[in-house]
Amino acid sequence: MEMIMVKDEQNDDNQGMQQNDQSSNVATTVKRSSRFRGVSRHRWTGKYEAHLWDKLSWNVTQKKKGKQVYLGAYDDEEVAARAYDLAALKYWGTPTSTNFPISYYEKEIEIMQTVTKEEFLASLRRKSNGFSRGVSKYRGVAKHYYHNGRSEARIGRVFGNKYLNLGSYNTQEEAARVYDIAAIKCRGINTVTNFDLSTYAGWLRPELTNNTETESVQSTSCNSRLEQSKPSIHYPFAVDHFNSLKQEHVETKLPVINVK
Repeated sequence: MEMIMVKDEQNDDNQGMQQNDQSSNVATTVKRSSRFRGVSRHRWTGKYEAHLWDKLSWNVTQKKKGKQVYLGAYDDEEVAARAYDLAALKYWGTPTSTNFPISYYEKEIEIMQTVTKEEFLASLRRKSNGFSRGVSKYRGVAKHYYHNGRSEARIGRVFGNKYLNLGSYNTQEEAARVYDIAAIKCRGINTVTNFDLSTYAGWLRPELTNNTETESVQSTSCNSRLEQSKPSIHYPFAVDHFNSLKQEHVETKLPVINVK
């Protein structure tokens, strides 16, 4: 009597799905890593982020030396690697280890000698895909015709998809510092700022130096923080601008000029 073997297709399908799931999980884990120094892939956005470990700078959150420096998020892995190289060269000079030969950066090395470390890092972040685009070299700053050349500071994603106007200032640096303070108050000390966080160490409230501070908070909490955050006399910020932070501003397209 001939025996007929019936293949359990459903069981095979289930095994195949399990194998695919396992392969997918492994692939996801691998994709988060990078073959380049100082580069990792963000879990959700898929962008390549460049970071640098500065072991000499003071970490105001942990009250010790050593902190991670964010260099931006990029669509291309090699571009992120080059961002790390440039930051490393600015920090430690040509003896440092880089992803690509130092000869690739001869022009950039000349340029970085003419600017401060903070300015160079701001320039790197500005070129990244993960950085908010505008017309200023600083995050959260724009220069408009209707302000007679004054620099406007504003922060987004505070009230849903709306923007909160932080006022206009004589210089981009003033506007950038106002943005930094607003970002710290709304998103915590791990947010990306234009200037080093240590710049504001003497001004921040004690609770903002807690490691448990989250990067993002509800809009009502953010609004409350901004309202209570009167800038000290050590910073050239107009208090009146902080008094008006409750007013919500919908993003509008305005004529702008490029600041070179």
